[in-house]
Amino acid sequence: MSVDPAILCLLPSISSTSPSNPPSISLSSLSGGTSAARTQKLTVNDQSTTNSKATESRHYFLKTSSSPDASTIFRGEHVSLSALSTAIPDFCPRPIGHGTYENDARTSFLLTEFIESGGSSSTQSSYHENDEPPLSLAAKIAHLHSLPSSIAEDLEKPGFGFPVTTFCGDTPLDNSWCSTWVEFFAERRLLAIADRFEKLHGKDDELRNIVDRVCSEVVKRLLGNETLCSPHGPPPRLIHGDLWSGNTTIGTLAPSESPSSRPEALTFDPSSFYAHSEFDHGIMSMFPGGTFDSEFWREYFSVKEKDEPKEEYDDRVALYRSWHALNHAVMFGGRGSYRTSALRTLRDLLSKYGTS
Repeated sequence: MSVDPAILCLLPSISSTSPSNPPSISLSSLSGGTSAARTQKLTVNDQSTTNSKATESRHYFLKTSSSPDASTIFRGEHVSLSALSTAIPDFCPRPIGHGTYENDARTSFLLTEFIESGGSSSTQSSYHENDEPPLSLAAKIAHLHSLPSSIAEDLEKPGFGFPVTTFCGDTPLDNSWCSTWVEFFAERRLLAIADRFEKLHGKDDELRNIVDRVCSEVVKRLLGNETLCSPHGPPPRLIHGDLWSGNTTIGTLAPSESPSSRPEALTFDPSSFYAHSEFDHGIMSMFPGGTFDSEFWREYFSVKEKDEPKEEYDDRVALYRSWHALNHAVMFGGRGSYRTSALRTLRDLLSKYGTS
């Protein structure tokens, strides 16, 4: 199977190889792709020039799609992976490149490090006695959620948003910068997901009325600077954005600049932006148990405590979880159980914090 020149020029082992001794390249399909995107493992076998019997294999992850949004989707994932892997090394695959095929301009691609899944991050034999053990997933996420953000262009202080559009599932996210979390969450998330729901599933007066009331009454009360992390308000923090258990694994990154090949807790498929860090908790708590069990949260909160006021933490997470439930309704359910769950949560919050 031929590999497009746009991919070949991104592979360092290709560009540095003598034409007289070219490497062999193979592509194999991977499970886990979607109807809109194809996922493959790209393997480069470099034969040593000093020992004709020695071969070094390097693996990469390749995602391709010809869907209309593919270029924007892959750009958002590339920038997300770059930001996350810079902030927390060995948190996710490092991106290598994205773009369109030279031989087929309809096909967009994303190329990243490959995750060799398997093993346990706590396996003692995977590192030497004097090595520091790898950080757990809980510790990595807690550290990510504690890192200060840089100041965005055209803002006087760190803001909420992201330089590019990202996608949570099939949903494009408007990440235009806002100076306050209240404005960003209300305008760019809750109202925007209600708009998309009605665009795809038809007019829904009940949903629209409840979302409008929550944005005007509950969001400011729960997330406003005078309440959340008072008196300055929540600081923007880089988040993964789609952090459910299916986007986590234990494995090693290949190719890797690290001298160790020990298994690490890793994430992938991010939908990043700068947010109130607890926004990630919404999707993390949507499907209880599994990766994000009680032991995970005990360790997480030992590194990063709940934001003040702590007694309102559960309500904040419920509000964030309702956005993910509405997004799932947009993608999968229409007027099914995800919509019902989201509206039930929003009604409960209105009964507790509403003003009308």
